[in-house]
Amino acid sequence: MELMVTMFFLILMSTIVISRYSAAQSVQKARLAGNELVSMFRRAQSDALSGKIFQGCTFSGGQKAGNVGVFLNAAMPTTRNGVTVFYDKDSSRHCNNSCTDDCGILTGEKIERKSLPGGVTIGLGTGSANAFAPKRGTISGVNSLEWSVLFTAPDPRITICRGSYLLEPLQCDYTSLTINLYSADGTAFFPITIHTSGRIDTMD
Repeated sequence: MELMVTMFFLILMSTIVISRYSAAQSVQKARLAGNELVSMFRRAQSDALSGKIFQGCTFSGGQKAGNVGVFLNAAMPTTRNGVTVFYDKDSSRHCNNSCTDDCGILTGEKIERKSLPGGVTIGLGTGSANAFAPKRGTISGVNSLEWSVLFTAPDPRITICRGSYLLEPLQCDYTSLTINLYSADGTAFFPITIHTSGRIDTMD
C-alpha cells in the first residue's frame, strides 16, 4: 500500500512538472516569435529609410525606393503562420493580389515570405477574429483579416491599412494595430502593438 501511494505521488508530481514545462515552452516559443516579428518590422523600416532597391523589383515613372511594407494575413492556415515583406511599387499602400506574386512579376510586390518560428501563428484558427485589434486614436476600429504596415521614406511614421483594396475600401486612418500571436497548442499568447509613431510595444 505504501509503495502504491508513493508511486501515485511520483506520477502526480511528474505530470505537474511536465505540464508546467510544456506551458513554459509554449510561452517561450510565442515570445521568440514575437521578438522575431518585431525584428522583421525594424528591418523593413530600415530598408525603407535607407532607400534600398530590391533585386527583381522594377521601377517606372513616379516610383522610387523606400516604400517597404509588411503584409499580415490571418485568413488561411497557409498565411497566418508568417508575414510577407513587400515593395509597394504602385503606392497603393497595400500588397497587390494579397501578396501572392513575386516582385519580379509585372504587378507583383512580394519580396520575401517569412514564417514565424516554433509553429506560432497570428490568431487562433482560420479566419479568427482574435488575430488583430486595430485602433483609431483610443477607439477600437473595424477588424479585418488582412493588414499592411507600410514604411515610406523619408517619413519615419508608419502607415497602417486595413483590408484588400480589391474587395473592400482600403482604410489607412488607424493609429495602432495589435497583432496577437499564439503558440501551436493555443495555450500561450503574445501580443505586439505597432503605432503609427513608430513605437512597438510587446509583453517584455
